[in-house]
Amino acid sequence: GVDFDDFNAVIAGTATSFNSGSDAGTSFKTFLQRLSNPTGKVKGLMDDFGISLFDTEGNMRDMTDVVGQLNSAFGGLTEAQRAELAAQLGGADASRTVLALSRMTSDEFGNLTDSVNDSGQAFRAAATRVDSVKGAFDIFKGIIEALQIQIGDNFLPVLRRITVAFSDMAAGVG
Repeated sequence: GVDFDDFNAVIAGTATSFNSGSDAGTSFKTFLQRLSNPTGKVKGLMDDFGISLFDTEGNMRDMTDVVGQLNSAFGGLTEAQRAELAAQLGGADASRTVLALSRMTSDEFGNLTDSVNDSGQAFRAAATRVDSVKGAFDIFKGIIEALQIQIGDNFLPVLRRITVAFSDMAAGVG
């Protein structure tokens, strides 16, 4: 539900919070997943702070509106409170996206969107970056990183059980 211009602006606006574009993209994806279908405490916090990805008709808001909501919600908080709220809303994977977006006003985000998407500038920059061996290798690394995350998420419970079983067995033998 996020249009390409908003996606470009979010990645550009949060890039300094991450080591790679892949990390920024993964964090933004997790941000959307957590806030689009909030449960329990996250839903309560979103209601308390007036944060919603969807309007009353169920349509996704544009990111300018969402950024404005985050900025308002975080406006009067101390740095410690901001960090805690971001961690609760975004979890470990999306808290940096929440914090970075909350530091922009809706006007600042709108200006960033216009700037990043000006006359195909983003498309030209992306084409230049990808049109090289380094660019192709960066794309390949991003794919491998995404696979590692998916594999890790799926196999972590199994690996944890195996590790606990071996630890118990070693303790019993010892």
